[in-house]
Amino acid sequence: NMAIKSSRLNITIDSDNARILNRLAKQRDLSVSRLARELILESLEKQEDKYFSKLSDERMTEASRKKTKSISHKNAWK
Repeated sequence: NMAIKSSRLNITIDSDNARILNRLAKQRDLSVSRLARELILESLEKQEDKYFSKLSDERMTEASRKKTKSISHKNAWK
């Protein structure tokens, strides 16, 4: 069982967003730190999804332009 190494992060946000973060944390019965962590991780996952979606689109466009023959998912895993 390996321990997960965490890093501490200090951020500064404006008072309006701090109020929103505090309110959401209270509604979800979480600490502000925990909620901020969850929101950051969710945002990072979305950014990663966007990146891979764009990469996939670029590869599909390139394959179409080169008239590359594609194979089915089923055949790819044989």
